[in-house]
Amino acid sequence: MGPRRKKAETEKFLFVNTTDDLRQTRTQHRHRVHSHVSQYRWHLNREARPEAQASNANATKDETPANQFSSHQVKEQPDTRMLATAGLTNLLSNASMEPILSYSDDFYHTHQVQDAMSYGAHIVVQKTTRRLVPIYLTWLVAFRTMWPGLLLQENTGITWVPAATADPVLFSAFMYGVVVHMQSRLIDATLSDHHQQAAWQINNETIRRLYRSLSDQARASSDGAIFAVLTLAYSAQLRSGPLNPDPQPRRPLQDLQWLTVYSSLDTNSVHVQGLIALLELKGGLEQIPLPRLAPLLSYLCMLRSSRSLQQPGLPFFPLSEEHLKMESIKYAHYDFQNNELLAKMPPRMRHIIGRMHYYNQLIACYLAGSIETPHMAIFADQRNWIQRSLLELPYFDEVVVEPDGPFSRFEHEAVRASLLFYSYLVIFPIPFAYGPYDRLRQLLTGILMDEGAQNLPQPFLLWAVSLGAISEIQILGHLQDSQQWFLNMLKELILKMGMSNWNDYKSVVQSVMWQDSVLDPFMQRIWLAHILSV
Repeated sequence: MGPRRKKAETEKFLFVNTTDDLRQTRTQHRHRVHSHVSQYRWHLNREARPEAQASNANATKDETPANQFSSHQVKEQPDTRMLATAGLTNLLSNASMEPILSYSDDFYHTHQVQDAMSYGAHIVVQKTTRRLVPIYLTWLVAFRTMWPGLLLQENTGITWVPAATADPVLFSAFMYGVVVHMQSRLIDATLSDHHQQAAWQINNETIRRLYRSLSDQARASSDGAIFAVLTLAYSAQLRSGPLNPDPQPRRPLQDLQWLTVYSSLDTNSVHVQGLIALLELKGGLEQIPLPRLAPLLSYLCMLRSSRSLQQPGLPFFPLSEEHLKMESIKYAHYDFQNNELLAKMPPRMRHIIGRMHYYNQLIACYLAGSIETPHMAIFADQRNWIQRSLLELPYFDEVVVEPDGPFSRFEHEAVRASLLFYSYLVIFPIPFAYGPYDRLRQLLTGILMDEGAQNLPQPFLLWAVSLGAISEIQILGHLQDSQQWFLNMLKELILKMGMSNWNDYKSVVQSVMWQDSVLDPFMQRIWLAHILSV
């Protein structure tokens, strides 16, 4: 029994705290936390006394409910009638409601604590200590903005907060997800001591509650447990370095579904494996009742796969029902017969290219303002489907082709790598600092250096080399002449094809696929700096 028991224990997924700083500071902060708990309980007991409630009622007759916090302290008190029901009157009377430092935009500035009060502040009081309640309330306000931006539905937070009242694991996971999200948007990637301590506590609390939930067979695959593992898996640790912004020009819809934020976060492979195990126990994404949790799982899994150039481990789950209508479109209005390479492609790859052309048109209409009320969930579903489909295309050694078929294995790999490159640049624009652009550059270099590349159609070859030249400049910066492989190849092709101006060049690359608003600014810089001197 002994050896068998030991083996069973080693096969369990261990959801461990990956924040090393927590272990170093736990002893330092333990006595403070105990003190806060004692004071918090004392205040709650005091609020429960009839004489205290009467005193508070008399003291708050003339107080205004409006409460906008400044950079250091609360100037006006929130509505004490609302706070009294949660035991918060004395708790917030002298609290310092400081903002969470400076952000790269004004996203979380100047929110009112009153918003948090009406949105579930009683949950915060039940789940944390006195000193950290003001910070948690700030996170609660951020929660209202974070999740609609991620799931592209305004009432998502309103739906999820009531669910958290009945599930402590879900609440802790929500709060930790919010603090990681906010910290990722900081310019200097540092939190104040108060917020750092609160972040460590909520991380530890999430893991502790998750262990308790997993030990109960009935709750092991609950929405709270799944979301907690999701949060730990896709925000493995608070970022330790400064935010690495993308160089200008900025690409359209780069922040759709917080792509910039979540592509910068590290993942924990152990938690990812545990998440997949929980989903199998649950019966798949279709069995998750919490609204929009299944699309979130699908999206984050695909985002992780995009960073590592791997095939996603979870199926595609759309945000909008409109996506089902897109599947029936045949995209026959794109005349593939005019391009000899596209005409030879298998139907699946041709369908993906048709969807990419369609998305290009959506972006052009959106930027031109011709879409009066854009439904961003449709944009997200379109680009997520395209990115996932490209990642799922078979690799070179997995391609099954007919011996005498029109489309060779080499052509398949050249098109696959080039389409992926285009998607990362235009459709699913992960920042250059976090995407696999250098790996794609090396992959495409190896393909185009092969002697078989000479048989590729010149328009396609020029298009693929142009994409490589953009990444060469954006990733590697100023290079020696010997390192500028794509730039040198681009110059040779332009001379060989007899192009004399920018318009001639644009007409050729547009015949394959081009997004003016994204690629023109990059290529015009290359044209002015490197091509005009040819």
